[in-house]
Amino acid sequence: MAALLQTPLSELVILLIFICKKAVRKSYSLHKFRHLVKPFLVVCPDGHIIDIYGLYEATKSDATILSEIMRSQIDPFHWFFNKDDVLSLDRGFRDSIEEVESCGYRRYMPASKDETEYQLSFTGE
Repeated sequence: MAALLQTPLSELVILLIFICKKAVRKSYSLHKFRHLVKPFLVVCPDGHIIDIYGLYEATKSDATILSEIMRSQIDPFHWFFNKDDVLSLDRGFRDSIEEVESCGYRRYMPASKDETEYQLSFTGE
């Protein structure tokens, strides 16, 4: 901390600009063509929100966020869910399936919907 206080102001300004540019770059979505941050919500099938994680930069995938949650054994997520509970995940989470199953949870990922369907079906497993 003492070294930071002795640093010239011009060097601190340059460091701050570098940090801000890095944060701006991470929050830019090439898909939406604007700067975004996103929350990560854990939601019951009936729509009730259990927990909200985030805000995450737009470039971080849902699977990466869920993998980080699964790896943290002290996360409140593990207090709420029990072993063999089923997590209904969409295809965006396919890269985190290994972490979900290693924590003892079961996962269900429906197939893509047909052209005539309006929502995904969660019947069967």
